This record gives sequence, C-alpha cells and structure tokens, in this order.
Amino acid sequence: MKRQRVDRSETAIPCLLIFTKPILVGGLPRNLFYFIAALAILSLVILKNLILFGIIMVVYYILRRINAKDETYLTGLLRMCKKKYLSY
Repeated sequence: MKRQRVDRSETAIPCLLIFTKPILVGGLPRNLFYFIAALAILSLVILKNLILFGIIMVVYYILRRINAKDETYLTGLLRMCKKKYLSY
C-alpha cells in the first residue's frame, strides 16, 4: 500500500532572499575578500612592494569576474580546500 503525498504548498514559509544569496563583500565571498585585502595591505605597508600589490589586485579582479558569472563556484572551491587531512 503506497502512502499518498500530502500537499503542503499552502503552509510553506517564505524564505527571505538574504538567506538564499551568499554574503559578498567587494564582489567576493567575505572570507576570501578579507584574505586578499590583508595580503594587499601586507604587501604595501610592511613589504613596501608595489609589484606584489599589483599582482594581488590582478588576482582579485580575476576572482571577482569568476564570481560574477557563478556565485557558488568560489565558495565551493573554498569548502573543497578546507577538507580535513585524512591519515591512512
């Protein structure tokens, strides 16, 4: 005997858009933007290197264009890189 599916569409709770869209700062996920900003400040203030700052800005604009096409790509890449080390 099969169970019938109950239609619960009338009782569904609407989800706000803020809960479905990722949190972006400067066009990138929040933690990635803060990491790149810290690297840029480190290269300018502490290392006093304009070439490294320029390279970091080029990487930032490339990542920003990637994120503009697909907002979930960079967050998925960051989650994949955070996997714990498995010792066999």
